[in-house]
Amino acid sequence: MDKIQLNLTSISRVPFHVYDTDFSFIVNGKEYKSNHLVSDILSPKICKIHQNDPTFNTFTINTHNKGHFSYILDLISFNHIDLPESEQLFIEEIVELLDNDSIELNFSTLHPELTLENVFSLIQKYKKITKSKFLVKIIEFIASHFTELSEKHKDDFAELYIDVLIKIISNDHFQISEEDDL
Repeated sequence: MDKIQLNLTSISRVPFHVYDTDFSFIVNGKEYKSNHLVSDILSPKICKIHQNDPTFNTFTINTHNKGHFSYILDLISFNHIDLPESEQLFIEEIVELLDNDSIELNFSTLHPELTLENVFSLIQKYKKITKSKFLVKIIEFIASHFTELSEKHKDDFAELYIDVLIKIISNDHFQISEEDDL
C-alpha cells in the first residue's frame, strides 16, 4: 500500500509568535507569556494537562538555580541556542521540570570528565536535579569506585543525602572489596 506523511521539519516554518499569548509560565516569580501550542511543544507534562483541561493556562516553576527562561522559549525556533555557562544548571533543571527529553543538552563545560578528585563536588552540584543524565553518570562512577573513594573521602560520603547513598549502593556498577568498605 502507498503511504503519505507530513515531514516533522514543517513545524519549523510555523510562525508561533503570531498566535495569541494565552499561556503563562511563571518561573521563580517572573511571568513569561507564550501560547498553548508552544507550551505543549516545550513540555509533555503541560500537553498532557491540556488533553484533560484545554483551559489550563498557567504553569509555575520554581528552581534552585537562577537563570533566564527566555532561552527555553527561544528553542521554539528549532535552532541551536548558544548558552552562557552561568545558565547551564538552571536550564538543565528547567528541562527536567518540563519533563522534556526532546531538548538536547550539550554542556561540555558543565559535564567535565569524572575523577576521584572532582566527583563529590559534582554530585553536590547535581543532587537537586534528580533526573539529570549526568547525575546518573556520577552515581555510576561513585558506585564503581566505591572502595577507592571510601578510603579517601569518608567525610564527603557523610554529607550526601540518604537517597543519593541508596542510589549509589543499589547501582548495578556498585563494587566493594570487602564489607568493611561499606
